[in-house]
Amino acid sequence: SIRNTWNNTLVTITDTEYKVKGWTSCGTAGFKKSKRSSVFAMEKCLGDAFQKARSLGMQKVMINMTGPAVILRKPLLRSLREQSSLRIMKLRLADSVPHGGCRPRKARRRRYKTKAKR
Repeated sequence: SIRNTWNNTLVTITDTEYKVKGWTSCGTAGFKKSKRSSVFAMEKCLGDAFQKARSLGMQKVMINMTGPAVILRKPLLRSLREQSSLRIMKLRLADSVPHGGCRPRKARRRRYKTKAKR
């Protein structure tokens, strides 16, 4: 599963019974602070995750992508296709943003709507 936020990307490797076999993030790939949110850091993190999955003997993968960083998904999907030594069986995208969002703030009450005198 891939969880990408605005600040970091977390990749968890599990087996078919959803038991965690390994994990990696942009921080473990060697990036610190604001560099973790870059596209290059995500590509490096995914490369490390695919390498770990290959070393565990996996050939087919199902990918769950969650997180609010919708803009960062295109480069992520591009790097997934390039590093396709593992066969991607299913790709599931999910947003954690609720439909409609939060309730807006109450409008400011104004008494007189007049133009300023010059």
